[in-house]
Amino acid sequence: MFLSAVCGINDIVAERDSDNGPSDELPPVPPHQLIQMKIPAFNKLLQLHKPRLAIRLSPSEIHKIDQDFVQLKDKYRTDEGIRNSIDSANDESTSFECGWELLGAEFPWLQQFAGDLASTFPNTASVESDFSIMGWEKDEYRQSLTDFSLEGVLHAKQYNELQNLRREL
Repeated sequence: MFLSAVCGINDIVAERDSDNGPSDELPPVPPHQLIQMKIPAFNKLLQLHKPRLAIRLSPSEIHKIDQDFVQLKDKYRTDEGIRNSIDSANDESTSFECGWELLGAEFPWLQQFAGDLASTFPNTASVESDFSIMGWEKDEYRQSLTDFSLEGVLHAKQYNELQNLRREL
């Protein structure tokens, strides 16, 4: 499962809003956030990511994510120890690892899905988005641009304007 997650991490893409800004809404990933979701809301989240999941997972494996979520909800309702553990967690002091430490072995598909949602994407989508805003397209030689590289390109684009300004002074 870890290998498929590593192989699939390049398929994660940045989510942008209608103004091409980064999405401010983070998906729920630790158990104490997931448990607050209703089943239809979780199914909607799973459906949103299904095209990317389907690249690496079979339909039955994707269904296991959903089954793990339903079982987590049942376990929370029936097991007082699990419920107390989840209820004592909070966003400020509970890391992803700590949140899943007690539950990960029992709900491995859900834990992996949550981990994938929490992962930073290793692509250049945010930089590409910035190029899009400027009306530029990245060429094949700019595939690994970082923000610093983008800043350099922006400075280079302004060079002629700065030279003209200098001449005017």
